[in-house]
Amino acid sequence: MYNNEVTAPGAIDTNHMISAVDLLPTLLDIAGIDHPDGFDGRSFLPTLRGEQQSGRDMVFKVYNENSGGNRSPMRSVQSKRFGYLFNPWSDGKRVFRTATTGTLSYRAMVKLAPTDPQIAARLELFQHGVPEEFYDYENDPDALVNLIDDPKYADDIATHRAAMRRFMVDSGDHALAALEHRSDKQFVSDYVDKVQAEADARRAKRRGNNAKTKPNPKLFQWQVPAQAIPGRSFTVSIAHRLPESLGEQNFHVTIKDAGGKRIERIVRSASGQGKLEVTFQIPERLSGKKISAAAFVGEEFSNNLMYRTVSDIKINGPANPQ
Repeated sequence: MYNNEVTAPGAIDTNHMISAVDLLPTLLDIAGIDHPDGFDGRSFLPTLRGEQQSGRDMVFKVYNENSGGNRSPMRSVQSKRFGYLFNPWSDGKRVFRTATTGTLSYRAMVKLAPTDPQIAARLELFQHGVPEEFYDYENDPDALVNLIDDPKYADDIATHRAAMRRFMVDSGDHALAALEHRSDKQFVSDYVDKVQAEADARRAKRRGNNAKTKPNPKLFQWQVPAQAIPGRSFTVSIAHRLPESLGEQNFHVTIKDAGGKRIERIVRSASGQGKLEVTFQIPERLSGKKISAAAFVGEEFSNNLMYRTVSDIKINGPANPQ
């Protein structure tokens, strides 16, 4: 959607860098709604009007842990040309744990690594990482060559590392001390052990709070179509009956292809007694194949209150006419 008086269709701004955290403040500004306190981002509405906005020459990225509570803290700063990454979790022994290891691409890399040196090197980098990385995206857009030890880039590395430190100071980042003592491997390792212990304690407390809530096979009933049509909608119906003590809960509904790769997940909230209609669009590329559907209720799968799955759903019939 365009307002031609503000932004011309097809306009491209290559001068300002924005981050995902800037989207909500921008939308609120467009709608004329006051910002609540606590936003990490700021509005880039002036740039949409063709104006200049200072402080748009870098974006910062923060990652702490995955949904399973496995801590692999990483920090990054990216400018228009360069990117610097700090990976305190990487010590040559720790293995990066993420849902990505369940994908077909990762499995293929593991299978090919013993006979393909390039794949083996890429897999090693993914699994164990390196403490610091620096890339020249202008000349290496796929970030294949780590320049962190290249003396020609020493000044650029120092500039980006200093920018990251300022950001971490301003944001009260708990990883700041690890950055400042990055040459002390034991200090950095102790930091990662500390935040992992905090994550473990948090999850243990959560499990304790949920100890009285056991899986209940009567929380919902669902209806899943026996077949699907490529290019058309596929609706899963969930009739739920949640006790008042559970309050509002999330229903996670997922469809996957025959290889187990997720096609789409939709999360809907509900409480009490009612019905949810969860609709997916079946990709036309799956014509003649099979999919599976799964649903669980709860905050996360590891502590789900009820789980159901249906496999071998055939995808038949023609796609929608063009």
